[in-house]
This record gives sequence, structure tokens and C-alpha cells, in this order.
Amino acid sequence: MIFAPLFVAAALAQVAQTFNVEPRLAVVKEGPPNSYFGFSVALFKHDDSTHPELLVGAPLDGAGGTLWRCPFSGRRDDCVRLQGIDPDSGDDQWLGAVVRASGGRAMVCAPRYVKRESGGQRWGHGKCFTLDQRLRHSATWDPCEGREKNR
Repeated sequence: MIFAPLFVAAALAQVAQTFNVEPRLAVVKEGPPNSYFGFSVALFKHDDSTHPELLVGAPLDGAGGTLWRCPFSGRRDDCVRLQGIDPDSGDDQWLGAVVRASGGRAMVCAPRYVKRESGGQRWGHGKCFTLDQRLRHSATWDPCEGREKNR
């Protein structure tokens, strides 16, 4: 009976371990402590660039989360916080919890964005931002727009 809890603990420890596809050439980046830096990561490549970059979400950084841009390098501290992306609804929006990149464009979302309407109603819609090939904000959109929201 003593072995059962040890077996379960050992099995869970194996599940919680991290991995790297290429351990000999690991790219390690560090962000602000307790920011969940690295919660979501996407590989981004400009149309006119031969060097891809990493887009790294930190949903607990600052008031509502942030997106970071990191070059592929041997340095741990060379990431830059992207400016101009603001979920504008206060704290705890988790901007950077979802990061995607494809075709020279990127998208970052704040899934816990809350839309406040007249009458004091609050709706958890989420909010997404599209970034152009220079990682400048190009569009803001509501992923729930046009969908049934009443329950």
C-alpha cells in the first residue's frame, strides 16, 4: 500500500517534466518573474528576413499581460516588450495567453478580456490583436463577435 502513493507521485513527476526538441542547441530566454513568461510561444518570420524570432506571451506581466519579441541568440536577457497592444480593460486580461504566427503576420489574444456594457453588465468575450509583418498593431477584434452569447 505504501508503494501506490510513491508510484503515483513518480508518474506525475514524469508528466510534469519539460522537454526541448533539440537539447544540444537550446534557446533559453528569461522574462519578468511571476509573469508566466513563456506561457505561449510562436515562431515568427518577417517576409523580408532570413532570421526568425520568437514571440513570447507573459499573461501576468503588468496589469493585463504583455507580448515579448526575442531573437534567436545565446543570450537569456535580450527580449523586448512590444508596445502598442493594450486590452484597455484593466487587470487580469491575460494578454499573451494565446500567441500565433503565420505568413508574416501574428496574433495575440487576451482571453479573459471583459467587455463592460451599459447597465453594469460584464461579458467575458476575450479580445485579439492582429500584428503586421513589422509587429505593429493592425487590427483589434472580438472572437465572439456575431455569435450567440446568451445562456
